[in-house]
Amino acid sequence: SGEVDSALKANDESGPYKIGLNAFLINTGSQLILVDAGAGDIFDRGQFGKMTKNLALAGYKPEDINIILLTHFHPDHCGGLVRNGKVIFPNATVYLGKADVDLLFGASTPKPGADGKSPVQDEINMLKPYRNAGKLKSIDGASELFPGISSLPAPGHTPGHNFFTLQSKGQKLVFWGDIVHVSEVQFSDPSPTVIFDSNRPAAKEQRLKVFNDAE
Repeated sequence: SGEVDSALKANDESGPYKIGLNAFLINTGSQLILVDAGAGDIFDRGQFGKMTKNLALAGYKPEDINIILLTHFHPDHCGGLVRNGKVIFPNATVYLGKADVDLLFGASTPKPGADGKSPVQDEINMLKPYRNAGKLKSIDGASELFPGISSLPAPGHTPGHNFFTLQSKGQKLVFWGDIVHVSEVQFSDPSPTVIFDSNRPAAKEQRLKVFNDAE
């Protein structure tokens, strides 16, 4: 922790470190595509749950969204899908990496603990209404999902973690999603991982790879 503290101090930061949660809206001209859906009311007493408010400030309503691309299944990325048991994006189809879908709804789903609740129950609650409505689609491998928008598998942080690339007019934008958690530490030394990585060596490898690609 001494090295982490020193890296934070060098960047005028200190622990405990609070991260921001971001989502991105793509207007293709024919579709509105949301990359990740925020944390909703799951974290920090709902202090992160500003997705619908910020959409409204940008001139959009939740029902305007056609597609939601989830980089992975963690609750700070899918927690904005449902509120009080009600779907927030009624006209959207949600796309998630197949390995993550299988983890939530397949034979490998973590069993309930002593409290009778699965460790991934919050995530299941967020995605199950879309699945029940036939609006949860699995992403299996690298593919062009929509014109100019492709998936790029990056397993490590979660088994089904995906990057998404947007290409338009000869330019490319890559949406990483939890490849960097503490920029003050991991940009200068990409090797540290976080407790939320399901496979830490693979997560480190993905970070090194994407840094090299960006460079």
